[in-house]
Amino acid sequence: MIIGNQRGIMPIQYKEPAFSSGIYKMEDPEYLYIPLLPAAKPLFEQGFNVFKEQPFLEDGTNGGFFYPAINGFFKEKTFFNIPFLGNIECARITKIDSIITEFDESEKRGVDGIRYEKILELARKFGVICELDGRPVADKLEEAKARGVTRVIADAIEDEPYQSAGMAVIRYHGKEVAKGLQIAEAALDTKEKSICVFVRDMELSYQFPAEIEGIPVERIKGKYPVRYTMQAKADVQQPTLFLGAGALYHLYRAVCLEIPHHTAFITVSGNCLKTPRNMEVPIGTPIGTVLDICKIKHKPDTVVVGGTMNGVSVVNSELPVGPATRGIYALRTRLKTHFECMGCAKCIDACPSHLMPYYLYRLSKAGEYGQCREYRIDSCIECGACSYVCPSRIDLVSYMKDAKKHLEQEKTGEEAVSHES
Repeated sequence: MIIGNQRGIMPIQYKEPAFSSGIYKMEDPEYLYIPLLPAAKPLFEQGFNVFKEQPFLEDGTNGGFFYPAINGFFKEKTFFNIPFLGNIECARITKIDSIITEFDESEKRGVDGIRYEKILELARKFGVICELDGRPVADKLEEAKARGVTRVIADAIEDEPYQSAGMAVIRYHGKEVAKGLQIAEAALDTKEKSICVFVRDMELSYQFPAEIEGIPVERIKGKYPVRYTMQAKADVQQPTLFLGAGALYHLYRAVCLEIPHHTAFITVSGNCLKTPRNMEVPIGTPIGTVLDICKIKHKPDTVVVGGTMNGVSVVNSELPVGPATRGIYALRTRLKTHFECMGCAKCIDACPSHLMPYYLYRLSKAGEYGQCREYRIDSCIECGACSYVCPSRIDLVSYMKDAKKHLEQEKTGEEAVSHES
């Protein structure tokens, strides 16, 4: 099953040299930040020591836990404007060198014969989060069970130009990912499982094997954003659950080794870095600390968190790495002169959702958000393909995001008024 897409773009790939440089396991940082989300209940008060093996937060919505990635002192609280989360209060934890935690890496149980309830219990207890969407893996398994999923896929479909962390996890931790996939299969009692990687011919020196631990490895080809179109097509064929390669690695460690989810696998790259690499980073580490490890050779014009196609430009180097952070990119960009839309329609050919980005841009620019809804702006997946191909260098996707944000605010306001009445 090789699934591709006809619409989209073929951006130049910059996965090397990071992909072939292994996975650099970062040492514990001197300090980190833990977002105190509204639904989370802190289990330690400010002024107390915290420990890797003890949960720091409890999720009030699903009973899951979050663990600090270092042993340290809960020094203070501070606010950060974190992409996709907003202005969030964070706990600052400073490392205490004298406290050392060594986890037992031996298996407490095998992957066979584990009950569904036990898998969910351990996934929640040890705070396993999926990097694809930032959601608890236990919640995703529970929902998949309810909708009768019959296929589970390890997703390493890294179709963004620089991104390769998921592929690196498959390459260097394939056995652990395979065991995590077997655990997910057991939980859902599915009939089919596979590992999917994004491959474009002649761009990588490494050839993925045909299978890992007896699980087929499928090579996915197609135009960006192939991940989104593949997920839609796969679910039409049969109910399918996609779990990130990193999430499956941590699911195995949580269920079989009883080790909490402390780290994120991320690609750190860009034309301003001397040593681009894939890294295993303690969650909560400031992005500036991560960039320093890769040695900045030129002052970047922009630092992007997420992906270079649809990520977010940030200016605060203290922002923490989260469990769903998949990339940090330090980039020098050429001066982008903005011209008026010439109506060339290249954005229409590129749009995987079959929208008319140039027309939605004009409506959004004019504040005609209601008409944007009529032209199916809710179908926009914010992949950034339209901005990439625009010869006028208009950041079309930013206008899509702005219109969708306004429509969501209008909807929230209407619901509030309806509730009051």
